[in-house]
Amino acid sequence: NADRRDSRPFAPLPMELERRKEAWDFARELRALRESTARGRTEELQALRRNNEEVERCVLRRQMDESAALQDFLGGLHEEMGRSLERLNTECARRWTSLEERVAKTEE
Repeated sequence: NADRRDSRPFAPLPMELERRKEAWDFARELRALRESTARGRTEELQALRRNNEEVERCVLRRQMDESAALQDFLGGLHEEMGRSLERLNTECARRWTSLEERVAKTEE
């Protein structure tokens, strides 16, 4: 083998050229790794953005639902308080009238 290498001039043999073509190319493999990593990171970022957008939509929906429920509750509370105050007003007016009648009877 040593004699063979020495006997060759500077041009490589055709078999050796073919083997070099098939040989592992560090730069090519490094580029492929870098591109694959970049694609993976890009996909992860896109997934995170989609997840963030979905979370924001869920939060907004929940806030809208809570706001609507609060509005319904406050509306019902307002109506019930209005009815209670009306009943109280009616009762107070009836008692006031009754009290005035008693005072008028005692003055006579």
